[in-house]
Amino acid sequence: MASDDEASADEQAEITPTDLMKMILSQQEFLKNMGGPKSIRTKLVNPRNGGTSFTGVWTGNGASGLKLEPTSSHCMRIFDTDVIKNHQAMAPIEDYCKKGLRDSPELLFSMSDEPNASTIVPSIRVLEDHLIHCGMEGVFQIITEDSSGALTTLNMLHSPGMLTDALVDTWCKDVMADGVSQVSSSRHPVCPHDRVNMLWAGDAILNSCTENFRQDLKLNIPPKDRTGPKVYMVICNKRFRPSLANGKMLLDSLCIMDITQYAGENVTLFVQDAAKIIREIQMTFMSSNSMPELTMTALTGLTKSTDTMLLMQVRQLRRASNVNGFGSPSKPRVDPLAALQEIEETYLDLVNQNDYEPLKHASRARALVAIPGGLVQDRNAINGYGGGGNKTCFACGQTGHFKNDPLCPNFKAVPDGTQGSNKTGARKSRHGLSDAVIAEAKSLAKIQLSTLPAREKIPADAEYDIKLKNSQGVLEIVGKWCTHCNRYVYGASMHYTKEHTGTSRFTAPATAATPAVPVPPVPPVLAAVAGIVPMPSLPLDAPTLNLASVPVISSEAFLNRQPQYDFGSMPTIDANLAKALEEEDEAAFLEVLGNVYGG
Repeated sequence: MASDDEASADEQAEITPTDLMKMILSQQEFLKNMGGPKSIRTKLVNPRNGGTSFTGVWTGNGASGLKLEPTSSHCMRIFDTDVIKNHQAMAPIEDYCKKGLRDSPELLFSMSDEPNASTIVPSIRVLEDHLIHCGMEGVFQIITEDSSGALTTLNMLHSPGMLTDALVDTWCKDVMADGVSQVSSSRHPVCPHDRVNMLWAGDAILNSCTENFRQDLKLNIPPKDRTGPKVYMVICNKRFRPSLANGKMLLDSLCIMDITQYAGENVTLFVQDAAKIIREIQMTFMSSNSMPELTMTALTGLTKSTDTMLLMQVRQLRRASNVNGFGSPSKPRVDPLAALQEIEETYLDLVNQNDYEPLKHASRARALVAIPGGLVQDRNAINGYGGGGNKTCFACGQTGHFKNDPLCPNFKAVPDGTQGSNKTGARKSRHGLSDAVIAEAKSLAKIQLSTLPAREKIPADAEYDIKLKNSQGVLEIVGKWCTHCNRYVYGASMHYTKEHTGTSRFTAPATAATPAVPVPPVPPVLAAVAGIVPMPSLPLDAPTLNLASVPVISSEAFLNRQPQYDFGSMPTIDANLAKALEEEDEAAFLEVLGNVYGG
């Protein structure tokens, strides 16, 4: 037995590291062949609306609507990895998609009696941006087949006035159960990613409501119907009711717009205001052929422009939008937003070339405008050349211009085109802005000054500024209000009131002193209740003063007495005047006083 144990010990001692590694590898191979734990990969399914990439499947119309790549990483619906990692990667995407407009409380959908009741249209626009960013806009684009077999698409977010409950119910059934219609009268297989987007969009819209409105929607919508399109339809029924009267009112507000009411005839600001009204009008359309006059009406306010080239283009677009006229062939309708965008591009080109008439003659145009109620001094206006033709230049001695006038032979232009000088070396303005920019900025400042509160009521930390678009079309601040300077400060020297350094030019008006109001006596009863101690008074049984016991002194004797003064005796008074005083005859006293002493 001893020899056997010694033999086994020798065999164990002969196992090398290489042999040990072979044993471990053989055990792993055994477990693999016996069906050990394996990683399960996700199954990639092509989406109905979206695409695939090397990372997985994404939904939506893609970046720029080209369906080539996802709009953002939140458009991903499944990753090409194992199920555990896919679940971990999709959790934050799901949370973001369901968040909705929760981070913008001022744009939440609300009840009619809540503060956000008037923001229904801006809220829909911001909700659309969120859905596009998350790749969920496809479930809000209703695809139907007409009688001829052609497919039509209705965007629920753009045209809520054309929606009906039956249309939305049919669309939800197609997406969730029957499949969406496609060409050749066939249907697309039910897409699992569409089902996910329908449910996530429903939660996103509910989270885009105030707490009161959210609870009201949950009471009216069963849990099985809380998909994105149905929740959106209920909100439209409650808070957005398109009508012909509402559309006509919006069209009238668009018609009365006037480009001349904008400082410097700023077309960019005009287009921004007009586009808001046009989008709301389009949301009230109840058919695809509503308001064929919308483009012509949108351009009406621009027909009053004083720029010849811009006015010519506006008239051409209005003529092109007059479709189906008598004797003219049928032409496609001009989109109002596209027409306004074309006009704005022309305006920006003219401004960049310093060829926009309203800005070239801004000061002359303001001088020709009649001011109701008389002339008022404008301290923010651009300085002119003065009045009369007797102008003498101090630099060249000629008449008809001043020394800073470009007509002067000694005038030297500044390279940046701001301000010239006939002195050695070009003089640049302190603010560093061009004449066109400062003219437009001062025109806007003149309008804003009429809306500011009284100077003494403007808080020290208030920030009022003037913003203009630069050559890249981005708004930037070109002027700031300073109460100490009592004006808008522009360009390089601009600053707010709280940023002012140095002395102040503004003096608050003195307030008139409040006149003293006599205090009425307090009744004894109220004084006793209020605990007020009255002034001491004589008792009721106090003896009365007998005036008969008071000696009577003659006025004449008193006035004619000889007082012992160092400077002599006093002058005597007229006897008639003394008699009038003694008899207390006021009329006689005044008459004698006038006769004796004059008056």
